[in-house]
Amino acid sequence: GLQDLNSSDILQQIPANTIERVEVITNPSVRYDPDGTSGIINIVLKKRALEGFNGQVQANYGFNDRFNGGVNLNLRTEKFNFYGSYDTRMNLFKSTSSMLRTTTFNEQTTLLDQEGISENNMTMHLGSLGFDYIPDKFNTFSASVRYRNFDMINQGGLYNKTMLEGGNVLREFNRDSDSRRFMNGINYNLAYRRTTARQGEELTADLILNNNAMRRTEEIIQETFVPLASESRQQSRSRNSNKEGTLRMNYIRPLSETSRFEGGFSSSMKFLTMRYNYDLWDDDIPGWLEDANLANYFQMDEQIHAIYGIYAGMNGKFRYQVGLRGEASVTDGEQELSGETFRNSYLTAYPSMHLVYNFAPNQDIQLSYSRRVSRPRHWYLNPYIDYSDSLNIRSGNPELTPEFTGSWDVSYVISKNRNSLTTSLFYRKTTDMIERVSRLYDEGVTWNTWENITDGQFIGVEIIGAYEATKWFRLNANASYFRQIINAFESDDGFYKFDRAEDYTWNARLNTQFTIAKNSTLQISANYSAPTIMAQGRRDEMYFADIAWRTDFWDRKATFSLRLSDVFDSRKFSGETWGPGFTSVSERRRDSRVLWVGLSYRWNNYQRQRDRQMRNGDDMMEMDEF
Repeated sequence: GLQDLNSSDILQQIPANTIERVEVITNPSVRYDPDGTSGIINIVLKKRALEGFNGQVQANYGFNDRFNGGVNLNLRTEKFNFYGSYDTRMNLFKSTSSMLRTTTFNEQTTLLDQEGISENNMTMHLGSLGFDYIPDKFNTFSASVRYRNFDMINQGGLYNKTMLEGGNVLREFNRDSDSRRFMNGINYNLAYRRTTARQGEELTADLILNNNAMRRTEEIIQETFVPLASESRQQSRSRNSNKEGTLRMNYIRPLSETSRFEGGFSSSMKFLTMRYNYDLWDDDIPGWLEDANLANYFQMDEQIHAIYGIYAGMNGKFRYQVGLRGEASVTDGEQELSGETFRNSYLTAYPSMHLVYNFAPNQDIQLSYSRRVSRPRHWYLNPYIDYSDSLNIRSGNPELTPEFTGSWDVSYVISKNRNSLTTSLFYRKTTDMIERVSRLYDEGVTWNTWENITDGQFIGVEIIGAYEATKWFRLNANASYFRQIINAFESDDGFYKFDRAEDYTWNARLNTQFTIAKNSTLQISANYSAPTIMAQGRRDEMYFADIAWRTDFWDRKATFSLRLSDVFDSRKFSGETWGPGFTSVSERRRDSRVLWVGLSYRWNNYQRQRDRQMRNGDDMMEMDEF
């Protein structure tokens, strides 16, 4: 139900205390939806299985006016399991931006110096209720409902100065904005699970319904100093809705002690509507007048129907899993005011393969392949023009088509006890790459949109390690070094041309954990990403580090935590963009260095039962994902 939000919104709306575990799957099997250009992150939420009443309450305060807290409750009887939760989050964060753009237009070179600042006040509430009915040891019926409410108030300012190379000011103005974005959504989930006396046989079915709505208003006041002093006001109003239903079923049947079959289907339908209106302030009335030329009413319907099958087996030291997913997709869009329509329909096959050879004790060689797709989201397709920044306007492109990625991975894995080392060679090729494209639209104005520009390749090596040096020190680390290639491309109208771009880059992550005392741990993590290329530019390096302390007390029923994020205040997004007639250098920062203090309390073994469940998980054949 969160998939049509951007990544940061999704993570902000999943409270940490509701997460059971996070699974990272490099090359997923065809059981999973193929969306995404590489692997997937599966966030598994908590559900209790301990009989009786148990729960957890927690609160965290972050200096600079940030707070989150919540409560999880669970009541388990012999045949029923009831659970519910409530979480809230209130954050106040500030951000800054800067851009310096050099433009050559009609043989005249100008400089645009742009500085921005914004303050965001976010409030989120998330509540859920659900139950399981277990009439016998083979059947489970589940139902749940989740409601979320998200309110974001933003105040910002954008200072713009356009100059000639000699320093003469051609234009200077401020744009102050005040906006509010309100979202609410409700999610219904019905599920059925059946097992049999045959170990490993399972049938699952899910029906998921989502209904989301968003409203946003923004008022912009522009104060011009040069060439003539003046003031203007504009207002935008948007109303969006997203209704979605998904039905899926999966069946697993062991064929023998060393083989199994898995198959299923998935069918989803989505209905999106987006309404945008612009108003201009008229001093003569005085009041707001709607500009009908800027109104945008867009709707999009998407259907995706899939069927898949997987066969897995073992032969001595050799394990294998092969699968094939067939998918039919239809996307229809319409601009209601102009009557323009578009349709994109296609049939696609998504194969996957996983091979493992255990050539020595605790040592494996693995080979995997999967084909994946990245479909353009609705904000990429809607040709609505965003004038929030009048010198950098944006719009969608209804002509976009999906990009497809083939991903290969060869790995050597050695593991013993809690120590492991994985070295991998990987290769990915993406066709019809979707990239953001910037064109010089007019003197001092760029137009940004998205297009299927070309194809790209990634080839490299990755090393992942987990090492427990002593009982009090544990280390997890991974590093990747790879080559990026983006092939040359020229637009049909000849307006822009991209030369072939290629470069080597790398990234690394380090996580260390120290057990200081019996019930206390210290954790330090660090991340580094080297500069990377884009079709029209380059992203700069990014690095940051976090440190956290946790201690349990009251017989491990309570936990106190202390965490400092972005210790060196180094996290930023910066880079360079270029195109025919312009070059720009930009940087964005958000106040990411925050000191958090947290306290949680558990009763009736809420946490300990979860730990036992995770340790005693069913790992039959270990064939789900290698």
